[in-house]
Amino acid sequence: DRTIERQLAALQAQSHKTLSLQTAWAQQGKLWKDIQALSSQEDIERFKLSTGLDLASISSRSCKAAGQEQSGKLLIQPTEHDEPFLGYCVQQSIFGGGWLVIQHRDKGILNFNRNWSEYRNGFGRVDEDVWLGLENLHRITTARKHELLVVLKYATGKSVYARYSSFEIGSEAEQYSLKKLGHYTGTADDLMSSLVSKKFTTKDRNNGIKSDGSCEGGWWMDPCTSTNINGPRTEGFTFVDRLSKLLLFTRMMIREV
Repeated sequence: DRTIERQLAALQAQSHKTLSLQTAWAQQGKLWKDIQALSSQEDIERFKLSTGLDLASISSRSCKAAGQEQSGKLLIQPTEHDEPFLGYCVQQSIFGGGWLVIQHRDKGILNFNRNWSEYRNGFGRVDEDVWLGLENLHRITTARKHELLVVLKYATGKSVYARYSSFEIGSEAEQYSLKKLGHYTGTADDLMSSLVSKKFTTKDRNNGIKSDGSCEGGWWMDPCTSTNINGPRTEGFTFVDRLSKLLLFTRMMIREV
């Protein structure tokens, strides 16, 4: 009889454990869907108020640390002192997963010729055309070492990439200068090594470009040299790099090392 009682107790315990796991999985699935529906900082604030959740408890320090298998949106909190922000994680690529998208441009609709405040805070939708924001880049790249991947697709259909073993952005007091950029590998031209130590420039804050304003779009510039993938569009969905090649698609991503 005692043997049967022990077996029944074990079965009940296992049943409760299974039910708890199923409930946790269901809650996690709902939470995932809720986060995927977020689009802006205003959405995040409404989500926080409606759920009563501490956003820090459902945030990750990076896309890599989150360990999720599916690409999608994620709340990111680089350190415990930072406010979480919304980002888009790429988990499937030829370079593996764990990448945070910091710039994406292919629809040709979003205007990238923005002012300093907009480049500082970010603009666009994290899962579409987007600039994640210089302040977010500063916070996450100074909290831990990150690498950078830049992917380009030309109008000819050819895709190329430039990968850098480290990437760090200075503070606003430092004009969000490109402080560190590691070893280059890739199939694209070395797009950014010449930009190390350069300050960020926007249409309303000239940190080293020509005074005639001929360089549009926020970027690390020094008299209009080097590629500016945030530069002006020309025809249709295209814009031009320093070699006057038409680009259909650009994406910058960072990953914790």
